[in-house]
Amino acid sequence: MSKRQHHARRNSTERQIPGWLWLLTGMALGAFIMFIAHLSKLKEEGTTNSAPAQNKTELPKLKVPEEVKGPVFEFYDRLKQQQVEVPEYEAPTEAQIEQAATHEYFLQVASFRNENDADKLRARLILMNMNTSIESSKMQSGETRYRVIVGPYLNKSKLAKARQDLVSEGLEYLTLKRKIEK
Repeated sequence: MSKRQHHARRNSTERQIPGWLWLLTGMALGAFIMFIAHLSKLKEEGTTNSAPAQNKTELPKLKVPEEVKGPVFEFYDRLKQQQVEVPEYEAPTEAQIEQAATHEYFLQVASFRNENDADKLRARLILMNMNTSIESSKMQSGETRYRVIVGPYLNKSKLAKARQDLVSEGLEYLTLKRKIEK
């Protein structure tokens, strides 16, 4: 086979339209034709129904009593006659909420091997106006770790605000929940 014959045969196979595309096109065309046929039937039904209506004799109109002009709402009258007593409600103070709390929440921002690194982060968090402390803990390996802790928070909304502040500063945290010992 020469180069021209090979090139011509390759181009003819590349230009063929796949069978699924023909099928899809045929289905879309058929659906469109059915839609047009349905619309024409609706139009014919609409014109045939309107013509006999003109030939019919008019039915006598019913008389509506004048006293019933619209809906009657009794709610407003009943509301004026009734009274509902609302008991006095005092919103709990923050001290009452704290007293009722059974758990407190902390945010562990980091854990360091070196106490100086923990102190630098603590200073940064204090500048962000956060209540911060450093807790030291002994690991099983005998190594001492210094955890930077923010909190305590008894109110979940204050906890959420602290989380948002840490995220805005690019700091990750771990939420700790501890039972309050009374």
